[in-house]
Amino acid sequence: MECFMTCNRQRLIEATVQIAELGDACSEHVKARCCEDALTARQMACLRVLDTNKNVTFSDLAVRFGLSKPTVTELIGKLMDSGCVVKEKSREDRRVYYIRLTDKGKTIARMKLRAQMQLVEQIESQLNEIEIETLITLIHKIVSDDRRQ
Repeated sequence: MECFMTCNRQRLIEATVQIAELGDACSEHVKARCCEDALTARQMACLRVLDTNKNVTFSDLAVRFGLSKPTVTELIGKLMDSGCVVKEKSREDRRVYYIRLTDKGKTIARMKLRAQMQLVEQIESQLNEIEIETLITLIHKIVSDDRRQ
């Protein structure tokens, strides 16, 4: 029984490494195509939020990512330095700044989405509908269990 558990654990480790490598390969392809300047996962997530939402403020990002406003200010500052975002004063409330993507920021955000789509296409090409449903169910279970801890 112990060998079964040890062998399964090793197979699970190998499988998760392979999935991570597949995702990394898709992301590396994206980085090579858009000259992404070593953005962190959080910066990439921020670009995706900005790409899919309008009129995003510093406070919105702080709430969304569970960060302090100074941390968000630093995050946006780095994205501004890399030419991915600009801040724009609200016309209605001059105290409020909206964060907008530049063309470069839009390109990077959308290329990351393309990388995710490549991974999805790879999965879809290898699994049937029932296997995909099972995979989705298992991923949701793993993610929801992880968030409870």
